[in-house]
Amino acid sequence: MAFRMNVTQRDGGQKAVYQVNGEKRVSAKDASSVQLMLERSDLVGTLRQGDDLLIRLADGSLVRIDGYFACDEDAKPEVAFTETAAEGDEW
Repeated sequence: MAFRMNVTQRDGGQKAVYQVNGEKRVSAKDASSVQLMLERSDLVGTLRQGDDLLIRLADGSLVRIDGYFACDEDAKPEVAFTETAAEGDEW
C-alpha cells in the first residue's frame, strides 16, 4: 500500500510531498508538521524507540520520525493523520 505523506519544513515552510511504500524517515528537527494521508484501518500503532517515533501500518510500512522525543515540547512537529476517503477528515 503506497500512501502520501506531506512534510512541512521548519525553515521557510516549504512542503515536500512523498509517496511512501515501505520505510520513510523524517527528521523531527527539520519538520514542523508531518501529515499522513491514509485510512484509520491502515494504522497498526505507534511506538517509541529511543528518541524516535515509529508509525506502523497494516501492510508493514513504517514511518520513522528521527529525534521526535528528543525535541522540546514546543519544538515537536505536529503529526496528523488524514483519511483519504472521508474528504480530508483529520483524526
